[in-house]
Amino acid sequence: MTLCPSWELPREAEGTGRKQHVNECAPGLNPCHKSTQCLNHKGGYQCRCRPGWKPVPGSPNGPNTTICEDEDECSSGWHQCHNSTICHNTLGSYKCLCHPGWEPIPGRLNGRNNTVCQVKPFFTWLLPPGVKSQSLSRFFDKVQDLHRDFNPITAKDTIQGLMQGVDELLETPGDLETLPASQKHCVATHLLAEVENALITLSRALPEETSTFSYSAGTRKSLGLRQAPGPCLAPLQSH
Repeated sequence: MTLCPSWELPREAEGTGRKQHVNECAPGLNPCHKSTQCLNHKGGYQCRCRPGWKPVPGSPNGPNTTICEDEDECSSGWHQCHNSTICHNTLGSYKCLCHPGWEPIPGRLNGRNNTVCQVKPFFTWLLPPGVKSQSLSRFFDKVQDLHRDFNPITAKDTIQGLMQGVDELLETPGDLETLPASQKHCVATHLLAEVENALITLSRALPEETSTFSYSAGTRKSLGLRQAPGPCLAPLQSH
């Protein structure tokens, strides 16, 4: 360990050979570069990089010529982020943030080093009271499978799977056709609203340039609503 000498001979000790320690780290005396921290020792001092910082290339770590820079723990791998989070470098430190479409598990805060995240429910709508439909139940089962297997890296596949499920429901509505008109209208209204919310949630995990999706049949579907009398809207339409 290299120490910078910090002894002086006090006047009252002149002629006795006794030396008195000087704290160079005291305000007004600190000889270290502003990017370092001054550590006082008996008989000397050191200019060391703070946690989260490292010496610039060619710089020592200790003498008063030390100069430090931020260490990117994320790119270097020197972080403790859980694999359910994304490491974001900050000056002198880093944050562990949830992937888009994910949220901290109960009891954890987003951004801490101990953050652990889980997938946000992106489709939570249940059948309205009094409505019974095997077709909708099968659609919900498919959506729950997509939710269980969701990964931000494959968000596009999840969106395509969701839209494919809606596409199939429109193509073969099954017992939805037998519902009373009032129930059919309300189901269509709430289903479309929930699909829209799910797409908004899932789209946060997509690259900005991603905007269109294709299906195995090579067709594209759009969902629309017609205004109808009463509190509900007309059924979903496929184009």
